[in-house]
Amino acid sequence: MIHTSMIPDPGLPTHPIFYTVLDTATLLGVSRNKVYQLVNSGEIPCIRVGRQIRISRAALAQYLRMDMVQAS
Repeated sequence: MIHTSMIPDPGLPTHPIFYTVLDTATLLGVSRNKVYQLVNSGEIPCIRVGRQIRISRAALAQYLRMDMVQAS
């Protein structure tokens, strides 16, 4: 028997909306310090929840698009 709680809701995103610095570093294949540098320079916009930094999926996608355009 399949419990309905085990079936994903198609209306919910499968990936988190916000990433931690460590998540972002892992996704980009860089160090946490590099992500902090990108955040502090404003290259990657973030939000702060107390002392924690969160990077939205949309902000990360925008950074990657900008970086790809500059590299071309």
